Amino acid sequence: MKRLAQFFESLIFAGLKPGAAKPQDPLYLSNRTLGQKVRLAVFVSLPIAIVVGVTVVALMRPAGRRPEEEAVPSEALRRAMPNPAANVKIETNQDVVVLKAAIENSHGTEVVGVVQNNTDRQIRSAVLTFDVTDQAGSQLGGVTTTVQNLAPKAATKFRFPIKQSEAAFVLVREIQKE
Repeated sequence: MKRLAQFFESLIFAGLKPGAAKPQDPLYLSNRTLGQKVRLAVFVSLPIAIVVGVTVVALMRPAGRRPEEEAVPSEALRRAMPNPAANVKIETNQDVVVLKAAIENSHGTEVVGVVQNNTDRQIRSAVLTFDVTDQAGSQLGGVTTTVQNLAPKAATKFRFPIKQSEAAFVLVREIQKE
């Protein structure tokens, strides 16, 4: 019985009792050779060293241009378009213009405003098209009205109801004279 107890103690407490023999397992930590220990240290530390090295190189390398090297807008335009026309002017027809347009909510939702005939002749009718937006600026839709008999060089008021009850702003999209 004493031998059996010594056998189990040698298995359970191997390496813990003073004077006890070292285990013979080659993978046991204290049984590894110096070469095995160095190889394990290299395999563990090499990926860490690579990640640290790449991070250091990325942080030390300058990113893009420095602010003093940034091109001013006119230089950027010159590079993009070597010969831009200096005096580009888009001609628009100014015969009929909307001087004022707004949303009014006193008697339902309406577009109210003033349109002016800038010509020396009477314009039989003008079709005014507007974009209607809400308070946040989101487009709710387009609305159209026709103003009849615009006198020469005169301003005429207009008012018409719209269905967009949450409308807050109105923008002139198009004016067509007939």
